[in-house]
Amino acid sequence: MEYTVDKEKCIGCGSCNLACPNGMGMGSDGRATVLSNAEVEECGGTDLCPYGAIVEEDEGKAI
Repeated sequence: MEYTVDKEKCIGCGSCNLACPNGMGMGSDGRATVLSNAEVEECGGTDLCPYGAIVEEDEGKAI
């Protein structure tokens, strides 16, 4: 599974990074960024973000 961050929904709270420090990071824009899809999957995937900013991708399309 591949994950991306919807920058419009991300408020930069960092909760995903705290819950999954090897899978999520904070970019220079103050928003979350995916570091490792495998780690994000292990940590809970889209459930890592209480604001719904982590999105599953399927062949380049959000599902």
